[in-house]
Amino acid sequence: TSNVPQTLVYTVTPTSGDQGICEGAAFTLTVVVNPEPVIPTQTAEICSDGTFTITPANNPPTTIVPANTTYTWTVVDNTDVTGESSETTPQTAISQTLTNTTNTVQTVVYTLTPTSGDDGNCVGEDFLLNVQIDPKPSLDDVNLAAICSGDSFNLTPTNNGGANSTDIVPANTTYTWTVVDANGFVTGDSDDTTGQTSISQTLTNTSNVPQTLVYTVTPTSGDQGTCEGAAFTLTVVVNPTPSISAIASQTICGGTAFDTPNFISDVTGESYSWVLTNTGIPAQVTGYPSPSGNGDIPGGVIENTGTDSYTLIYDVTVNFEGCLGNMEQFSITVEPAPSVNFDVLDQSVCSGGNSGSVNLSSLTPSVEIS
Repeated sequence: TSNVPQTLVYTVTPTSGDQGICEGAAFTLTVVVNPEPVIPTQTAEICSDGTFTITPANNPPTTIVPANTTYTWTVVDNTDVTGESSETTPQTAISQTLTNTTNTVQTVVYTLTPTSGDDGNCVGEDFLLNVQIDPKPSLDDVNLAAICSGDSFNLTPTNNGGANSTDIVPANTTYTWTVVDANGFVTGDSDDTTGQTSISQTLTNTSNVPQTLVYTVTPTSGDQGTCEGAAFTLTVVVNPTPSISAIASQTICGGTAFDTPNFISDVTGESYSWVLTNTGIPAQVTGYPSPSGNGDIPGGVIENTGTDSYTLIYDVTVNFEGCLGNMEQFSITVEPAPSVNFDVLDQSVCSGGNSGSVNLSSLTPSVEIS
């Protein structure tokens, strides 16, 4: 019942049988009883990619481990675990490195045969070793879609999220992060050492060009094992908020062309959209640009056959990669183009005679004649 050899000594007295029943001298019989390993079921818990090592310790009477006991084993294959294998060469400890390829807890069961070492090489009864392999997060680097200045990005990774993804995200995984080379043109970025269920911050670009931030994110599994995965990078581009300068208004005569207005922004690569704010435009005003559009407002000839000037007002908004900037107004005042039918004013006079006066002040609209 111990883990070392024990010796028994018998004193034996022989007696003859059929003839005379003669008793001989006593002699001794010495018996050495070598120990045999007795080991109950063992358990181990590791994180994925971790190594377990089991070396049973002598603890009689439930655990008997003679000196230099060795072990061989077989293993039941778990298709969601890699690294497990049977071992036919005696080992002084039970050890393997196992990887859980899923986001849930996996178990590998070993059947071990112990053999005592120096004394007797006695084979003990088989025992079981149950190894629990807790999942560990594993995520590829992430490049987020660009955000506008003043907006928030938010990443909540999911297991096998997205096409062709091999991400492993156990339930309730949390994230900590640091900002790599914090950008002086972006505000709102900061490190976070408290585990969060998603990666999110509100960022403002104080420049007029896109700025890039890189986060180093460390994931840690949730309910099972608190296993820390390898860090991954998260890259986010923060687009600037574009600004359009004031646009000079124009005044033209009806029947003449206006100049395409010059839009000026502080951001390169911007675009513009515009919309006509006027409603109920009189029928006498025609040829003006369409009520809405993108890019430059196309120049063209605008007619005003009425008697009063009319002002067209366009709201122009600047845009950079989907990020809206400010709005400025552009106005075109179209003066009426006068016309005079001089046929009704024609006169015939004799040579040397006086013509009658022509009253131009009564013309509508009031015009100057030169």
